[in-house]
Amino acid sequence: MIKLLALDYDWTMLDYSAHKPAFSQDLLDYLTRFIAAGGIAGIVSGRTEESLRHEASANGWDWEAPFPSFCVLQEAYAKVPQDALAELNLQNRRKIDALSRQLSHFVDPWLTIFAERGLPPQTWSLSSSYPLAFEFSSPAEASKAWPVLEQCLASAHLDACRIHRNCHILALYHPACCKGSLLKAVAEHYGIAPGEVLAIGDSLNDATMLDGEYGFYCGAPENADPLIRSLVLSRGGKLGKGTAYTGVLDIYRQYRDEHLLPF
Repeated sequence: MIKLLALDYDWTMLDYSAHKPAFSQDLLDYLTRFIAAGGIAGIVSGRTEESLRHEASANGWDWEAPFPSFCVLQEAYAKVPQDALAELNLQNRRKIDALSRQLSHFVDPWLTIFAERGLPPQTWSLSSSYPLAFEFSSPAEASKAWPVLEQCLASAHLDACRIHRNCHILALYHPACCKGSLLKAVAEHYGIAPGEVLAIGDSLNDATMLDGEYGFYCGAPENADPLIRSLVLSRGGKLGKGTAYTGVLDIYRQYRDEHLLPF
């Protein structure tokens, strides 16, 4: 039986198909009911807590009342009650800070290489709490830039560094600080086995919690990146019919029909 639900936020919980981002009361009601029945349900996002709280307020729902039970923030930090994973967060912050210091030496030459290939990023960012990220004009352009960044990374010999794409953003991350590893830590905190966790996401930065390395059940909504959809299918996961939250609710229905969710 699935005891923990983990959801990406943008384009998984939140639907951007219309002019205004849409949130589903039906999904919130389901998550609230799941928590009331003794389950754990949370958000696994690249966003900060402040950003997520703002979105909750804008969409008319009360944060932690009772959803979300937990959050994974900036893909690298876990927020659970009583700040029980503070030491892990501190360790991850140190790893990311060290990686960012190393990456700082490569920003200028890599930007030059992107420009020479006709793929100049629109913006880029680097901080002590999140490694280097390049924002391109479109997902297609980010996809073209990915092999270029792979070559750059190989030449730099930075073993403690990986690449993922989130829509039009290419980001570098420490392999110990990713959605999958943080979700594993959250599940362990609650005493929940990997085979009792269901993770749902839509983009390539969700791959570490969907690829089977940690043993979670997985799902992806209809709007998910084609590579994520293929990954989920290869794992025997569920593809939801519908965009974002509509697809999420359909995934829950499919797992319910297999008697892995209570309702």
